[in-house]
Amino acid sequence: MTRPFIDVWKNLYDPETSLVDNSRLLDEVMKEVAAGQFTFGEFNSWHELSAILREEFEEFWQTVKDDDPDPYELLQVIAVAWRGMLQLCTVAYLASQNEDDVH
Repeated sequence: MTRPFIDVWKNLYDPETSLVDNSRLLDEVMKEVAAGQFTFGEFNSWHELSAILREEFEEFWQTVKDDDPDPYELLQVIAVAWRGMLQLCTVAYLASQNEDDVH
């Protein structure tokens, strides 16, 4: 099976250190987060976030069960979770501002 963005994955690994370059990996996560935000916007509810996270995880889990774990599928899980966290932090901040206004 051909992996999406296979050249990206090759560039994340440093054969000299036998490590993945964390900053490059985070860049890839942020690209996926930005693409998701642009394409889909905010989640309509926390239930929607949960459903999409489960769907993305199930896609990753299927590659694991097929004994061919796909890092791109896991990247999708991380990106959706990150988008949810950003939205949740925004909602929590705005709620805290409203509480400050009341007092």
